[in-house]
Amino acid sequence: MEEILVFKTDASEQTDLEALRRLFSREQKVRSWNFDFDDCDNIFRLVSAGITCEEVITMLASLDIRATEL
Repeated sequence: MEEILVFKTDASEQTDLEALRRLFSREQKVRSWNFDFDDCDNIFRLVSAGITCEEVITMLASLDIRATEL
């Protein structure tokens, strides 16, 4: 069953999206993801098929992106 996870982040439009693509493409539990840089909280949305919020936060942290689950 798929679930949409939503996070507030400190990412910016200068974030290395290619590094994020490589990171999440290796994870079979991630169906899709995107950022909303127009939102003041730089929202990160991820469609999950079993990945936990903690795992996503850890993965983002590996790229120096701080995230908080909303």
